[in-house]
Amino acid sequence: MSIQNRRQFIRYGSGAIAATALLAGGWWQWGRQVQPEMTPTGLGAGADQVLASLNGAGAVGQWVINDYPQYNLPVAELVNTLRSRLQLPAAEPVDKELFSQQLHNRIKQDFAQVDLLEVQGWQLSKTEALAAAIRYQTIGVSSSAVTQQPVERQIVEIINWGPRTTSAGSMPNSFGEGFSALWFDADDAPRWAQIAINGHRLRTSYRENRVLVASFQGQLKLQDQIFSQPGEYQITLHDDMQNTWQTIATFVVTEAAPGQQPVAQETPQNPAFCKVKNWGPKRTTAGVARQKQKNGNMGIWIDIDCAPDDTRLMAGNRQFKTYASDGVITSGIPPELFQSPTEIPLSLVSESTGAQLEIGVLVIDPN
Repeated sequence: MSIQNRRQFIRYGSGAIAATALLAGGWWQWGRQVQPEMTPTGLGAGADQVLASLNGAGAVGQWVINDYPQYNLPVAELVNTLRSRLQLPAAEPVDKELFSQQLHNRIKQDFAQVDLLEVQGWQLSKTEALAAAIRYQTIGVSSSAVTQQPVERQIVEIINWGPRTTSAGSMPNSFGEGFSALWFDADDAPRWAQIAINGHRLRTSYRENRVLVASFQGQLKLQDQIFSQPGEYQITLHDDMQNTWQTIATFVVTEAAPGQQPVAQETPQNPAFCKVKNWGPKRTTAGVARQKQKNGNMGIWIDIDCAPDDTRLMAGNRQFKTYASDGVITSGIPPELFQSPTEIPLSLVSESTGAQLEIGVLVIDPN
């Protein structure tokens, strides 16, 4: 079960756009730089200026067209569809502020109604996809920035990150298939940003609202090289759309402790659990089934973004079937477990691999 949270991906910058007080969110950035020349779309100069200012949308538009042939249409047809989605008058020039406001409102509506596409592993509003496809067909992917040397500057604020160290021969934060991963709490990071360690790009994904996860999946040789040699390894963040990069910190590999054995790469398959965000109920009274199910069991819920498909709930030394939906795992425990005061440790366990994640302790109070 892998669940990726939806985000709103539009960011408004300066000038008249900012004056509309629209919500900040994510992957497009309204450009403050000189805008590229654009073939007129028929929407009018104001709307075209807005589309031209969406830095990074050209590459996204190319992804959209490659992944969804229905967007590979003449610009006039795409524009007519966009007019309809934004409820704009037909064949009339559109005011810049009106276009910006309608675009923002419709994207917000798309996410509320789950009117989305998956593009490069991300959920994209169909209105965003349409605007990006139009920009790509009228401007293309601007290459002027990427022909220059990347500029070092802050891309996002890194609020927290980890793990920050390990000892030689030990894999930190080990995931399935024998690879490790690092996490970075970075609000509003560009979706295309990539983490690198010692100059090597890592497979980077965005999850849990604002966490970047950089894994060594598919790069086990690099993983072995780094985690087997004591030293300091620079971690950087790269935004190729804006041709910028940022130093984050240094990952430290210390000397192995005396007698420590290196972790073998031939470990069993061990699908990873995400961190438990919340769970409940955390306590009840003896004999009382809170969140009572039809069969008399007490319902247990766990808010978690990802877990193996064969996950089961372990209550004490007994296991129970689970059900997953929209980022929540549910299960139930029978009445005999909560008939008298006690404390029951709860955990999630993968039936096939034995991988286990502690949840907490369910407290049964006396009557």
